[in-house]
Amino acid sequence: MSLKNYVVFISAMLIGLSNVNAEDIAIKKGWQNIGALQELDLSVFENTCVKYIWRYDNQDENSPEWKLYIANAMSYTYSGGFISSVEKGAGIWVLADSACSVSTDVVCQNINPITGACED
Repeated sequence: MSLKNYVVFISAMLIGLSNVNAEDIAIKKGWQNIGALQELDLSVFENTCVKYIWRYDNQDENSPEWKLYIANAMSYTYSGGFISSVEKGAGIWVLADSACSVSTDVVCQNINPITGACED
């Protein structure tokens, strides 16, 4: 491969990397704590083994609360707050009825070409 073709190939790869970063999340049966590597739309857990996702929100120190995401149209009586996404670095509690893998397609504008990590 000539140097010119190599530069074009690497440039095309970097352009492709700058748009979408996919992460596969290995879910185990039962409860587990998962950290979000980047902002995560919780709808990615629809049609998977996940039943419920809980997040403890302590943004308001005077009124912290648990917030819930109900996946797969599960039934759950709850009068507190709900969530639909979590920010990068947030932890969530996930309850699954079996093991599965959840694939995310996360839009990322700044992916490190060496590590492949999103740096937004």
